[in-house]
Amino acid sequence: MAARGATLSARQQRAIDALIIHPDVEQAAGVAEVEPKELNRWLTKPYFNDALRTAQQAEFTQITRRLRQGLTAGAAIVFNIQQTSKSPARRLRAAKIMIRVAPDLCAMQHFAVELDKAEKAGAPANVPRGHGTKYPRKWHQAIQALIQCRSVSDAARSIGMARSTLCRWMAIPAFDAQYQAAVRTVLAPATRIVLRGYNIAITTLKNLSGDPETPEAVLLDTGIYRMRKGMACEKDDLGARLTAREPAGKSGADSDPAKISRTLGRNFYQRLARVKAALSPANWPGESGFEYVPAEDGRPAGAVSVPGPEGGPGPPGGSTAGETGPAQEPA
Repeated sequence: MAARGATLSARQQRAIDALIIHPDVEQAAGVAEVEPKELNRWLTKPYFNDALRTAQQAEFTQITRRLRQGLTAGAAIVFNIQQTSKSPARRLRAAKIMIRVAPDLCAMQHFAVELDKAEKAGAPANVPRGHGTKYPRKWHQAIQALIQCRSVSDAARSIGMARSTLCRWMAIPAFDAQYQAAVRTVLAPATRIVLRGYNIAITTLKNLSGDPETPEAVLLDTGIYRMRKGMACEKDDLGARLTAREPAGKSGADSDPAKISRTLGRNFYQRLARVKAALSPANWPGESGFEYVPAEDGRPAGAVSVPGPEGGPGPPGGSTAGETGPAQEPA
């Protein structure tokens, strides 16, 4: 039996692998080919639980990084639906999503570039010392395996490495920094796709507005959305003009409206605040922040659907036929 702090046996390593996939102890014991009684005994040992927690943390990190890698693929899906879907409602929904995410994604990329410059200029290189200096090539192989594989165990197995070793590497800041840098490369292609989709989204809204074949419900949603976005742009412009009129060097506490009222007058800020409040979704009846998508071809297109009179999908509760039902994406 392994003592605390000692290397786990091969059977215990198998048990940890099984517990990651099968939380049920009896099922995990069967997969690891150990007795449930023995596995339960190991679970009372601090050294075994420490190893299990390390493995769970590594697996959580791997799952999160896999989700992050889906950014570019997700952007491509929305982009393609916006261009090719025969459904006006789905094209509208895709256009809304592009318009919503494009500013944030561009800001994230700009911030990431500036942060990368600051890290390179102001911080010492995060290079492993001593024991880690002989591993750069293996680290690269391990990172590529993590990017390509579903789980830490699969990644370790693909390069002939013990899972416990890869978990230990993932806890090393230098290795994690390299891993994150490799995953971070998805941001640039995703931004390019979304920027192109952002431009097409404006055209999509214009085309839906002028197409006589656009269903009335979709046309109404398009009109309301264009009104709200147009007013929001005007609000942003007013705020920018107001900021440009502030005295030079006024920031933080010095930029408080009460302190610069002699220059512009507090009334300007109060009026801008009222404009922002007027644009709140709470002040738009029926536009509570959810997108409304009509059912099509007897199939529910939104997140809410109840059986219709003939057994097919009908309108949501409290609605009537011909109205739209809420989808999951916020507007």
